[in-house]
Amino acid sequence: MPRSGSGVYTQPVGTEAVAGAIASADAFNELITDISDEMTASLAVDGRTVWTGDQDAGTNTVTNLAAPVNANDAARKADVDAVAGLSTKLLAIDALDWHPGTAVVGGTFSIMYCTDDDSVAALPFYTFGQNLISATGSAAAHTVLGLGDLASEDTVDDDDWSGTPLAVANGGTGATTVAGAQTNLGITPYTGGDVDNLDFPVGSHLMVNPGSTTPHRNASVSPTLGSAGGQYQIVEGGGGGTPLNGTWRCRGHAGGSLLVQRTG
Repeated sequence: MPRSGSGVYTQPVGTEAVAGAIASADAFNELITDISDEMTASLAVDGRTVWTGDQDAGTNTVTNLAAPVNANDAARKADVDAVAGLSTKLLAIDALDWHPGTAVVGGTFSIMYCTDDDSVAALPFYTFGQNLISATGSAAAHTVLGLGDLASEDTVDDDDWSGTPLAVANGGTGATTVAGAQTNLGITPYTGGDVDNLDFPVGSHLMVNPGSTTPHRNASVSPTLGSAGGQYQIVEGGGGGTPLNGTWRCRGHAGGSLLVQRTG
């Protein structure tokens, strides 16, 4: 007879040996056959036996399991705990409106990223971004970004300039010629042909008659135009002659004459 639900084996009735009596061959063979059937249905400790039904551990544990290698190997608690550590992030991923391979609104895809150790988020991944990431090099990325030739220059020189002249308000001259630049910057070129000229470019030097004055180096002076095409002069007290335009400073004395420079 088979073992009970508790695994207790009970030999078949009538197969017990009786002291002093001759053993029955039929009873003995029945006992041996029954024991053989039960041993065949038992699990071999060397792993040769394959389970044919579910095994009830009866609240007991299976100990000393080896680390799982194959897909169908039993997992240990340590293995389960390792996966459980990812559960928070896995749940966060599952909660995302994430489309890793399916076009969503606007013909975009979603790209996932981590916001901290346990949280993730997704953002739209548009065609432009896909093309930029898939660019095979800087030249291809340059094309995707729609950049012009100037964007790849290390330095910019006259050969690269073909636009409208930069306005004075933006730090340029607003002109393509020297004369035009002088006009835009308010500079009046001096050609040296007018004996009565009163206006000289900033930085110009003149030799003037100091008269009775003795200004120090870098002192402010007020040169004037002498009469009848004569020399430029400095008249003490500011009288006499027509004053020259601008701000002038003394730069030194030489041979009785005074060197002055327009500074503003």
